[in-house]
Amino acid sequence: KIISQGIRKESPAEFFGEFKAAWGAARCQVLKLETLQHYDEPGSPSWKAMMDGDFDKAVELIPECRSVDIPLYYRNKIKKLDFTRCRTIKFPKTDYIKWEMEVYKFNEEFGENIYCCNYDSMDEVFNKFAQNDFMVFDARQAFVHDYDDAGKIIGGWVIRDPIDIQYLISLFGFIRANCQHYSFFLGGGK
Repeated sequence: KIISQGIRKESPAEFFGEFKAAWGAARCQVLKLETLQHYDEPGSPSWKAMMDGDFDKAVELIPECRSVDIPLYYRNKIKKLDFTRCRTIKFPKTDYIKWEMEVYKFNEEFGENIYCCNYDSMDEVFNKFAQNDFMVFDARQAFVHDYDDAGKIIGGWVIRDPIDIQYLISLFGFIRANCQHYSFFLGGGK
């Protein structure tokens, strides 16, 4: 298992503390896989509004809440960095997924490439091979996320072994080959 070779980071702060350097060093591509149907994002007023059942307010607050990432997106654009996200969707879609699709509209405006797949059509892949979310920075470094059952990040693993990173890139490529642009899933698309 890849995580057995990784360096365990026991807290979100320790785990995400590694990301600034990874983004800064990235030259070609960043790949991100998301598999959960809900994430705990208590620092986001938009997420909180969605959780409180005020979807219109949640959507209205997205630009304000996501503005913190605009400098990163601009640096990616200057470096001509390919940032591609793939995510699984289980049907019926959760309120979180519906909200996240609105967030993706913002992210796409700033250059992120976002694709989704129907979880049920590839459940064996996610049950056996892609059991955790992960991000790969070029072919030099990867991060495997560790979430609790409520979708709250509790830490993760830093992966630096080239063979393990190549495996994650190949796994991501297989998943990406079975995805469609996220806009296909905005309505009821499967």
